[in-house]
Amino acid sequence: MAPILLLPSEIQCVILDYCDFFTLLKLRQVKYFLDLIALNILKKGINLLFIMLIFQIFILQSILQVSSYYKQLAEHKLSRRFYLNVFSDYMMAFYESNSAENSTHTPLIFDKFLKFVGLYMRDLRDLSLRNCPVVLTFHGLTQLSSILSKLNRLDLSQSCDKPYFNPHAILALHYFQQVKVLLLNGYIARKFTRKGCSYWFEVPPLRQMYNLECLELNCQYDTLAEILYSLCESHSASINLKRLGVEHCPAIYPELLIRFLLTYRSLCFISISNALFTTNDQLNRFYM
Repeated sequence: MAPILLLPSEIQCVILDYCDFFTLLKLRQVKYFLDLIALNILKKGINLLFIMLIFQIFILQSILQVSSYYKQLAEHKLSRRFYLNVFSDYMMAFYESNSAENSTHTPLIFDKFLKFVGLYMRDLRDLSLRNCPVVLTFHGLTQLSSILSKLNRLDLSQSCDKPYFNPHAILALHYFQQVKVLLLNGYIARKFTRKGCSYWFEVPPLRQMYNLECLELNCQYDTLAEILYSLCESHSASINLKRLGVEHCPAIYPELLIRFLLTYRSLCFISISNALFTTNDQLNRFYM
């Protein structure tokens, strides 16, 4: 990477545009390793002759300048990235670079992730935590919403409880008022028991996400039913949905879908998989 310093700054930026997220992270770490080398040179130089010490200090200054430049260059490119898939861009690369047997079970520490994006990637427009081994909390998601104020696409799709939602964490979605596209494939609504053996499902507060335009749901039957019901229960559309994608719709759900479509007249595109309509009346009302 040293010859890159000899190129014009415009060419350097073009070259770094082809670097993936993990490469930029490693480029930032160049400063850490070069600083160690410089410190080692300084320690050894103390015991040398005065002339050699002057030469060592000159080398030391050069190394520190190069290391700082690498770090600034990498952080500049990170600040201009608008898309981040945490699992594919970072976790997979981390697993491949770590040969330890337990590396594939290493979770992402969400507090460190918040600190990193707060310092270097506040302009993210598209964030995906799909399949990411991380624990999401209500407090953590509210912090994320305030840090990424320009975010307009959020993917929180689950697979084998990755990411894992702590109790009430999903309720923090209403703080993401700027999000227009939300993906919740695989999400499983948490079931809570009330007094008297009654129960309720904790569903995402989609009716409070007033700028939401595109919603994709590939959930279990009970979760999908509860989400659709929560969107219809007010009898009036509180969000301006334009695109909807749902899957796994057995015979009892067409009525909910029909009610949903009658409520959200703003829809321009609908993708429904595995929907089973049992009567002609249901079909007629669905296409009405």
